Amino acid sequence: MNADGWQRLKALFGEALQREGSDRAAFVQDVSEQDEAIGRELKRLLTEDRRAGNFLEQPYVLSDSQATETPDEARDGPEPLSGRMIGPYELVRVISRGGMGTVYLAERADGQYRKSVAIKVVHPHLETANILRRFRNERQVLADLDHPNIVRLLDGAATGDGLPYLVMDYVEGTRIDSWCDSRDLSLRDRLKLFRKVCDAVQYAHERQVIHRDIKPANILVTTDGTPKLLDFGIAKLLNPNLYSETLDITVGAGPMTPEYASPEQLRGQSVSPATDVYSLGVLLYKLITGRLPYSLEGIEMSRLAQVVCDEEAVKPSAAMLEKAALPQDLDNVVLMALRKQPERRYPSAREFSADIDRILEHQPVRARKESLPYLCRKFVTRNLALVKVAAISAVMAVALVTGTQWFRGSAVAPVTDVSSIAVLPLENLSGDKDQEQFADGITDALISELARIHALRVISRTSIMSYKATRLRLPEIAHNLGVQTIAEGSVLRTGNRVRIALRLVDAPKDRALWSGSYEGELQDVLALQSRVAEAIAGEIHVTMSAPKERRVLRDRRVDVGAYDAYLKGRHEYLNDFNSLDSMTKAIDWFQRALALDSNYAPAYSGLADCYYMASGRFRLPNEAMPKAKSAALRAIQLDETLGEAHATLALVRSVYDYDRTEAEKEFKRAIELKPGDAQSRVWYASHLVAGGRVNEAMDEVERARKLDPVSPGLNGYIGAILYFAHRYDQIVRRMQPIAEMYPDLVEPRWWAAMAYEQKSEWAKAIANAEWCCGKLADPMTDSTDGFAQLGHMYAMSGRAADARRVLQEIIGLSARRHVSSYTTAILYAGLNERDETFRWLQKAWEDRQEDLAYVNVDPRLNAFHSDPRFAALLRNVGLGGR
Repeated sequence: MNADGWQRLKALFGEALQREGSDRAAFVQDVSEQDEAIGRELKRLLTEDRRAGNFLEQPYVLSDSQATETPDEARDGPEPLSGRMIGPYELVRVISRGGMGTVYLAERADGQYRKSVAIKVVHPHLETANILRRFRNERQVLADLDHPNIVRLLDGAATGDGLPYLVMDYVEGTRIDSWCDSRDLSLRDRLKLFRKVCDAVQYAHERQVIHRDIKPANILVTTDGTPKLLDFGIAKLLNPNLYSETLDITVGAGPMTPEYASPEQLRGQSVSPATDVYSLGVLLYKLITGRLPYSLEGIEMSRLAQVVCDEEAVKPSAAMLEKAALPQDLDNVVLMALRKQPERRYPSAREFSADIDRILEHQPVRARKESLPYLCRKFVTRNLALVKVAAISAVMAVALVTGTQWFRGSAVAPVTDVSSIAVLPLENLSGDKDQEQFADGITDALISELARIHALRVISRTSIMSYKATRLRLPEIAHNLGVQTIAEGSVLRTGNRVRIALRLVDAPKDRALWSGSYEGELQDVLALQSRVAEAIAGEIHVTMSAPKERRVLRDRRVDVGAYDAYLKGRHEYLNDFNSLDSMTKAIDWFQRALALDSNYAPAYSGLADCYYMASGRFRLPNEAMPKAKSAALRAIQLDETLGEAHATLALVRSVYDYDRTEAEKEFKRAIELKPGDAQSRVWYASHLVAGGRVNEAMDEVERARKLDPVSPGLNGYIGAILYFAHRYDQIVRRMQPIAEMYPDLVEPRWWAAMAYEQKSEWAKAIANAEWCCGKLADPMTDSTDGFAQLGHMYAMSGRAADARRVLQEIIGLSARRHVSSYTTAILYAGLNERDETFRWLQKAWEDRQEDLAYVNVDPRLNAFHSDPRFAALLRNVGLGGR
């Protein structure tokens, strides 16, 4: 092409860049019809521009053995600049050339010292404002990356006639896959080398730079075994505000090498650090197997994208060119990096590298096999039309038979001796984060339904939710929870239909036992939940029976709006019942549910829980407890089989009505209806210990612990029961590991402080109590109970002046707002002021304080038992004779 042709091409290229979409395509077509050669070159330049995103689209450093002649398609361009001086460097020869620029090997020639460098120069015909702006910004990207495994930028400016250039280290090395193969590196050495590449990528990510084209050709290994990551020229910045000029960070058909590109790149979607994690996964796959994860040779781009986006990669161990044993964990690690959705991959290159290190150190990895929910979703995605037809057909068929739902299940292996189960949080397949509460609600409902089975130990929700989005393997989860069987699955809600897919796994062996899927109308969700639970029970050979009243109620259709409001209320309540904001929102949602369906019993039960938890925290007991009682009674009136409503009513009877006989009946009814409910059992244990029935209380505590083994909240509640059982050494032993596991959690440290006080270990008691009070923004307003108890410790340890200082602050606050009269009495008891102690205990009786229910076993009041006023107090709270 002559000079006039290049000038015309330059002008056409600039004009094409100003156009988009179909307008650009039409413009290129017109040019091609007028001049086929110019049109062909214009298409090539536009393709290079789209693939590169800037002029740095080709590898800029090669070993001598890799250096080739200038590509044929570039020979017709302007003469190369070999022999010319750029700054202090003399251009020696062309290393490579692409559509945007030429890379030269250069030598320093100013006599100062000798050094070989790589210099990249923009083609003269591309001096458009767009290209120059990209050049300046990309130069800044490289200048900010200073890492031993990333090729360094040494300089950058423009020649005397205005051509922008970059000066970079010249690396003499071999591409990483060839380097490994030529030296027949062991698997262990390949993994170590790969970790260094991960370090370089992580370093770039921390500076908000995504590489976007990680592949063997962009990683050279020097003679001393140091990998060097090349070609950040097509990188994207996560934060363009870091630099003074505006970056074009739109993502369309972005720069990439298709064989190593992530699904989101092939779809033209936004990139993120997870994009590089995927490419690292392909790179590692290639290093350990000699192959790519997919068979892509000779297929068209559209088919290639379909394969990468939809088909599952073959396990590395199954793709080995030479059969050799690979650790099973390595399969899981590589396949996790290659997951289709970015959010399901490793969150960073550092986490990816850490799992590789765990393999090298023979430690458990975080990566797990793909779950059933994910595989179900992929099936639906690939077979959407088929699934729609099948769903419609199924609904029509079932409508003729049952009018409600359909079921499909298959036994994979016989199930034997299964007496314990954990239902892991069901995955939300909708893609809508607002539906997370719905998926959690279905999980909660299944746990609740299974908890009704007497022959089955079902792990409680609070322990289960700690494994949401976990990367732990199923055998490890089973070991932590002490179960034989794990149920995992997914929920898909589309419009007014809901689909639940489940599988049962023999967890210690990580072996599938059974799988099934269920679908129904959302209005029939209660019946759907019950039938899913019944199917699980049937597969594990336990009997699930329900009273006639329960069977009628579960088949009742629900108002969808009321059900959604109930789930949102439940979510707020469980999210943080110690927060006034969450408690207020929960009450509001439950009331909305009842406004839509005044006979919805679970919403009344939810209100009962909220009002009970608000008592003494956010509302006076005389205000909150009657509302809790009324709501629980209404829930039971509507559904007598609601064990949780019976449990809340029992607690109100015990700690507010002080009616221990009725409380006992309600607790037993709650446990009869729902034996697998840990909360009911721990509440019952607190009732038992208050009555001095310590051994029975400890039995219930042990049952609750097995049902909820990893819940820090439950273990904190157990601390209170052990305290009133006067088992102080047990408190210290039990709370210490919890405090170590949850260093910011107050409850274990608090009960340890209380135990140390009773053991007269004042220094430990006060140190722990002061730490707990220090965790509160303002101990005097956030927790007067804790502050008063600290004052009691001061008094008992001989620090009377400090105790009285605390007392004066509490008395002053009581003139402005409600403070706990019971803990104020405790502080006076520490100072041995008997009259004031009983005056405040009488006020606690008038306020109906919950703490008064445990006055008989509170060790802080032992010295007052002989006073006649104490006997009268016991009679008032149902703990003494009449």
